[in-house]
Amino acid sequence: MSPAEYRTVREACGLSLQAAAVLHGVPFQTVEGWEVGRLTVPTSAAGDLRTINARIERGAQMAVQIWEDSTATEPVMLVRYRSPDDYARRRDLGADLAWPCYEALVVRMMLALERAGATVRVEYA
Repeated sequence: MSPAEYRTVREACGLSLQAAAVLHGVPFQTVEGWEVGRLTVPTSAAGDLRTINARIERGAQMAVQIWEDSTATEPVMLVRYRSPDDYARRRDLGADLAWPCYEALVVRMMLALERAGATVRVEYA
């Protein structure tokens, strides 16, 4: 994975440099080094990001499929949380995405649903 690709996927997953460092278990400066090309992005780090990105994308596509299969005429309601603490307290059904990744999922679901023709509302939980 090139430095530019790493940064692009990291940002698409909603992760800051610091959050990516925590995810990979490395210092902040290491992730920064990957992104400027000073260090090579390890295969494991690239795989971690690709896995998260794929989960977010699957979630967005699943939202579209559910909407297309439904007969509902009301707007699709998506839920955001005001803070990481609020997300941690309220998430259910075994959701284990980090808060920034969940935020990226909401954005991707909203965009995918709108592209499919759905009316979408995003509200705070």
